[in-house]
Amino acid sequence: MNPATIPTFSAPNPIAVNPYLNDIEEYVRSFATSIGVTGTDEGRRRLSAGYGRLVALTYPEADFGDLTLCAKWLFLTFLLDDLHTNAKYDSPQQWEPLRSRLQLIIDSGGTEGESPQVIMQALADLCRRTRARTSPGFYRRFALHLEMLLRGFLEESKNRAAGLYPSIDSFVHARRLSVGMWFGFDLIELSQKFEIPDRVFATAQWQQLVHCAVDIVAWQNDMWSLRIDKERGDIHNFLLALTHTRGLTDEQALAEVTAEINNRIDEFETTESQLPDLLRRLDLDTATQLGTRRAAAGIRQWTNACLVWYGQTTRYDSPGAVEPKQQHSYIEELFT
Repeated sequence: MNPATIPTFSAPNPIAVNPYLNDIEEYVRSFATSIGVTGTDEGRRRLSAGYGRLVALTYPEADFGDLTLCAKWLFLTFLLDDLHTNAKYDSPQQWEPLRSRLQLIIDSGGTEGESPQVIMQALADLCRRTRARTSPGFYRRFALHLEMLLRGFLEESKNRAAGLYPSIDSFVHARRLSVGMWFGFDLIELSQKFEIPDRVFATAQWQQLVHCAVDIVAWQNDMWSLRIDKERGDIHNFLLALTHTRGLTDEQALAEVTAEINNRIDEFETTESQLPDLLRRLDLDTATQLGTRRAAAGIRQWTNACLVWYGQTTRYDSPGAVEPKQQHSYIEELFT
C-alpha cells in the first residue's frame, strides 16, 4: 500500500522536519546500543527502521534536549509493543506482572531490587527526567496515558489468548489504548514548551479532538500494517475485525475503514474550528489560547508525519523466514 492512498489531513508538502534529524537518529542508535538492543541480528534489523527520523518528523519544533526525551519514549514504547506480541509475553499471565513493574517505575521513577535490568534503569531515568522537565499535573496525566497503553496491550493479549475476535466496539476501545497516541500527543506539548491547562484538556471539545486523532492514527496504522498483521495472525486490526465480524471482503473492509477515517478527519476539523470560541469563553489569556491552538496543529502534523515515515521505515516489512511468534524474540532477553 502507498501511504498517499491512506486518508489524512491536508498539510504543506513537504511537511516540517526537525533540524536535528541526523543527530536524533544517531542518539537513538546510541541509546539502543546502551540498553542491549543491538546484541542480536534481529535487534539490529529492527533498529534500522529509522526511529529517530519518526521523532524528527513528529516533533519538528523541539529543541535537542526535549527531542531526546521524545525519542526515548517513542523508542521504548515501540520495544514494549514488540514485547507484548512476543511468544513468551503474549499472554495475560506473563504480561500482567511485567505491566505492574513498568507502571510502578512510571509512577515512582524508581526501580525495585538491587540489580534491575538495564532497560528498567533506563526507563526509570527517563521518568525522572520527564518529571523534572514538566509540571506535576502534566506528569500525572502523562503517567495515566502510559497506563492506558499498557492496559491496552493487556486487553489485546486476553483476546489473543482466548482466540476471540472482539466486537467492533470492543476493538475500537482497545485500539484507542494500545495505539499509544494519548501519551504521544502529550509529548507535543513538551516539544512546544507549553502545557494545555487542565480545564481545557477536560472539556468535551478537547477530548473529542484527541479521540478523533487517536482513531485516525490507529486506523491509518491498521491500513498500513494489514499485510504483516495477517502474516502474524494478529486479530487487532480494524480491517481484519470487519472482515471477521461483519463478513466483509477485503475491498469492502478497506472502503469502510477509509470512510471511517475521513469521518474522523471531518469531526476533528469541525471541533478544531470551534476552539477559538471555546478558549475565549474560558477567559484564557492570549498566550494560552495561541498555545492550545498550536498544540492542536501539532496533532495534525504528528498524524501526517507518521504516514510519511511509513513510506520510509522497515518496521512493517515482512520478517521473512522468522516465525511470526519469534519475530520479536530479540527483546526477550532485555527483560530477563
